[in-house]
Amino acid sequence: MLTAGLLLAAATAAPLLVLPGRLEARDRLEEERRAVDLARAFAGAGEVAIDFGDQARAAEVLRGLQQVKGPVYARLRGPDGWPLAVWGTPPLAAVAAAPPAAGLEPVVGDEGGLIHATVPVITRSGQRGALELGLGLEGLGRRRDEARALVSVTASVIFLVGLVAAAGLLTLLVRPLEQVTEVAGRIARGEEGAARHLDATERGEAGAMASALGGVVDQLVAQRAMLEAQNEASDDGILTLGLDGKVLVHNRRFRQLCELPVEALVGGAWPALRQRLQPLLAAPLPAWLEADAPALPVEGPATEELACQDGRHVELHAAPIRTPHGAVSGLSLTFRDVTVVRQAEARVRNLNVELEARVAIRTGELARANAELATRLEELHRTQDQLVQADRAIAIGRLAAGVAHEINNPLAYVAANLKFVREHLPTLGPGTPPPDGTAAVSVEELQEALADAADGSARVARIVSDLKAYSRPTAEERVPTSLEGAMEAALSMAAHELRHRATVVRHYQPAPLAVADRVRLSQVFLNLLLNAAQAIPPGAADLHLVTATVGVGEGGWPFAEVRDTGCGIPADVLGRIFDPFFTTRPLGQGTGLGLSTSQGIVTGLDGRIEVWSEPGHGSAFRVLLPPAGPAPAGPDGPALTPPLRAGRLLVLDDEPAIGAAVRRMLAGALEVEVATCPRQVLDRVAAGERFDHLLCDLMMPVMTGMQFEAELVLRAPEQAERLVFMTGGAFTEAAAAFVERNRARCLDKPFDLDTLRSALHAIRPA
Repeated sequence: MLTAGLLLAAATAAPLLVLPGRLEARDRLEEERRAVDLARAFAGAGEVAIDFGDQARAAEVLRGLQQVKGPVYARLRGPDGWPLAVWGTPPLAAVAAAPPAAGLEPVVGDEGGLIHATVPVITRSGQRGALELGLGLEGLGRRRDEARALVSVTASVIFLVGLVAAAGLLTLLVRPLEQVTEVAGRIARGEEGAARHLDATERGEAGAMASALGGVVDQLVAQRAMLEAQNEASDDGILTLGLDGKVLVHNRRFRQLCELPVEALVGGAWPALRQRLQPLLAAPLPAWLEADAPALPVEGPATEELACQDGRHVELHAAPIRTPHGAVSGLSLTFRDVTVVRQAEARVRNLNVELEARVAIRTGELARANAELATRLEELHRTQDQLVQADRAIAIGRLAAGVAHEINNPLAYVAANLKFVREHLPTLGPGTPPPDGTAAVSVEELQEALADAADGSARVARIVSDLKAYSRPTAEERVPTSLEGAMEAALSMAAHELRHRATVVRHYQPAPLAVADRVRLSQVFLNLLLNAAQAIPPGAADLHLVTATVGVGEGGWPFAEVRDTGCGIPADVLGRIFDPFFTTRPLGQGTGLGLSTSQGIVTGLDGRIEVWSEPGHGSAFRVLLPPAGPAPAGPDGPALTPPLRAGRLLVLDDEPAIGAAVRRMLAGALEVEVATCPRQVLDRVAAGERFDHLLCDLMMPVMTGMQFEAELVLRAPEQAERLVFMTGGAFTEAAAAFVERNRARCLDKPFDLDTLRSALHAIRPA
């Protein structure tokens, strides 16, 4: 009834509060519209008075307002803003001039309990004026009071009728609802049989509510039975406590774990239950379970492990029971026997310890095996390098006699030509007869003899340079390498072996560079050329050919091929030719390392060797290597070495002839001094003497060039920066390493004038 009364009061109060204001606003709008209409009507009548400034006419027009109900005052203004006539009492005591209104729309305002309307007037002659009219609000207030009285009476009637209707409806609803409420209270108190007293056959909302409540009770009973069955079938012990510590729910498994009878739990409380549990445990319960009404020490669930006297392990899970609103209504305890799990975990830990021990043992064994393997690999690499070097030494040994022959041939005509020039050069002067009565020679003949001698010395220098590069045991250096250059170096070293057995034919085609070590690649080609020479009997050079070919193979790979017309390789031997120490030559004439070493070098360069052979018709070995990419663009022509600036050059060499030769080469360009004793030069430098360039031999008997440089750095560091070394061959490991580190400052003997100039230009000028 209170709710219905409040609703009815709100429903009737809303029109009472809103409707009078709406009616008053409507009436006010009507009064404003009436004021504007009256002002416009009398403004039209006053146009003539405004046109002629006729105040009498204006007063006569305004007096007509006496016949109208509601106006309080009126004022007609002329073009200059001053009133032509005034009717009634305006709100302002002083009447002042006002400028004519700029617009054509009327202006309406509310002030002092009056509605003020101002209407602009434009006469036919174009004169501007205005009519101001004040309308009283007495009628508006009267109508407002009447509307409020009507709305109040209507709302009161509606409120009383609603209360009567609500009382009748309450009478119809209260009785069946009281019955349903009484049964629901009995059900809430735990009387399961109270649901039989619900009358679901009654019509209306009470019957529907009774039916729904009966269904809810049936569902709750079914769910309770299902939960009890699940609890009894669970492998975990379940115990539920109320906020007062009273036992609410327990199951069979909990009774088994705690060895408790049903009588000890029905209607029991936690303190008594705790006393019966303590003797079964090997350790005290957690502190929060010692209370008579235990509560969790944390917000969420908690887990504890309980050790029993008989060796079992029980895991306790505790969680609060909350109502739908979040309030805690009890505590749920779940006991799980985890003895088997803990035993399995212990076994796993023991196995892990054992496994870690085994892994540590195996790791140590693997570490020792890896160390041994690394040692073996290092030994294998050293052995491979030794085999490569041994193969070079064997090849050099085989070529020794031929190299001597190759060097002696140019030396023979070099010596003869130099003797010829020395004997006949004095005869060029007047009155000097030729030696031994021979005919006089011309300058052209002497020049030709010197040219032949220079060519022979260059040939000897080239042979010696190839042998030095081939025999030097340096670390492998992979750089873009020309196969043609490596083949030419091998041909120059094998020339004597080939000359007496076959005619050498070269077929060189443009081919990309390969990434390789030039010395080792020359070693491969030299082994192939020597094998080709050994396959051809000596003394028939005009009947046999050895063809050296360079070109591009499949996939753009550069290749080098050595083909001979010798005896060939039998088919039963062809599959073993690359085996180490395999050879078909007589004892003492071959080691079987050449082809094996060559294959190892080529395989290490990611290349391959292809073989073709037919007994009686010769063999062909083709070496294919991956391309190194396009070669960098070089200058269009040879670079010209600029002339040297004037200065002093000291040549330090234990061979005075070398210093004399350098003096002749640089005559007119530099002031050259020659010295043979390093200690004297050091004393001169220490005394303050300075040189623009110093040219020093690397290997001298009294002091090596390396020792000389070390002393020079201590005495005159700026002179050490202008030092260039000459070497005829670094035959010690220290000297070879020094040359490798200072290649830009080392000149190989013999050298020509351009090479000498380039080396001296590289030194920072004084």
